Amino acid sequence: MDSLTEAAVRHALGLAATYQKLGKMIDASVQADIAREVYLAIDRKTALHRRDAALRRAFHLLGTSTPISLIYNQIKRFEADCWPSWRHSSQPPTDASPLRVALFNACLAAAAAPLLDGYLNLPGQRQLRRIVTSTYSDVTRDE
Repeated sequence: MDSLTEAAVRHALGLAATYQKLGKMIDASVQADIAREVYLAIDRKTALHRRDAALRRAFHLLGTSTPISLIYNQIKRFEADCWPSWRHSSQPPTDASPLRVALFNACLAAAAAPLLDGYLNLPGQRQLRRIVTSTYSDVTRDE
């Protein structure tokens, strides 16, 4: 656990202790629940950042003039064709193309931040456009 995560958890627990001092009942199990929620929120945010960085990498590999619909179709094709057999791996196959490595990393990160229904948290076309064309779309910033 990094120092930022530790600081966030300590802060949340401090707030819970303050709340309890005001006469509100927060026992140790509630404090543990608060800490767990903070950990999950930080982990999810970190996973989404990694997902977005991998998607920007894929965008740059395909060429920044590539239409978003083509990138989106590549993601969906990878999700259907490759991800089911690769999803239990921590690394893509050694012979995977750079594009497939980027898409693998995007799916791996998306799996760490699943949607409520358990599906991969991969963006739709509109959100994908925002991710790859944001002011932070310089892929070198995310590596």
